[in-house]
Amino acid sequence: MYQVHIDLIERVQRKFMKMLTYRSRLNTSNMSYEDKVKHFKLHTLRHRRDISDVLFIVKLLESKIKCNELLSEIVMRNNTKNTINTDLFKINKWSTNIAQNSSLTRCLSICNKLANPAVNILSLMLAHTKL
Repeated sequence: MYQVHIDLIERVQRKFMKMLTYRSRLNTSNMSYEDKVKHFKLHTLRHRRDISDVLFIVKLLESKIKCNELLSEIVMRNNTKNTINTDLFKINKWSTNIAQNSSLTRCLSICNKLANPAVNILSLMLAHTKL
């Protein structure tokens, strides 16, 4: 999905949130969209799509979704050595935007992002104690 399409869909939820806050008579003068979403215990559409993507990959790998064609497209990486790239899944480089933005590529990218935290706090703590 392109960012333009994501923004169009997200705009619908933003309008819904405006209507909901108006109907609930909530003072929203200093509340951001994310604050409103949290107040009503909802998630942004992007967050819900990310959750669905991860659950799809988990179900596919656990064979709860039986689709050998998709399963054959997933290549797991073996990180036996200390490498910079610690992704769980190998993602192909595509020459077209349609293939690059495919559902499976998006799902695997989200899983790789979750598997690679920006900062590994445990390793930082160990490095700090060695100093």
